[in-house]
Amino acid sequence: MIRESLTSCGVNQSLCRDPVSQSQGRESGITYTMNGLLVTLERDGFREVTENTFHKLASDETFADVTLACDDGQQLKAHRVILAACSPFFRNILSQNLHPHPLLYVQGVDIKHLKSLLDFIYLGKVLICDRELQSFQETGKRLKIEGLQERVIEL
Repeated sequence: MIRESLTSCGVNQSLCRDPVSQSQGRESGITYTMNGLLVTLERDGFREVTENTFHKLASDETFADVTLACDDGQQLKAHRVILAACSPFFRNILSQNLHPHPLLYVQGVDIKHLKSLLDFIYLGKVLICDRELQSFQETGKRLKIEGLQERVIEL
């Protein structure tokens, strides 16, 4: 993303490696411009911190801004940005609905599958009973859950 924004500004994108960063397995990006240098900084452990944050958000409703309702009348809270990032289905609905806390009815989904879908979205994995696997995958496909809609597991 940084390279794209620099390209649009007409910046020369010469990259040089920092010997200290190389020894730590990272690459620093240095871009030369007429006004000086632009340096790319990378946060150590970004992936782990992000994963831990998603785990915390999964169980903390403090910043939840969407309510998902299912067929049996039960409801779960979620985060619009997380849902939109993981599903074009949710992204489309949420981008058209500017309500500060929308209520989305997820037709044909019971609370057990809805909880499992949210686990998959927030945690990146879920345990599903083999008898429920097919219907769970069909629900993931219908809701266009990325990483789940493409995967078909047959037992």
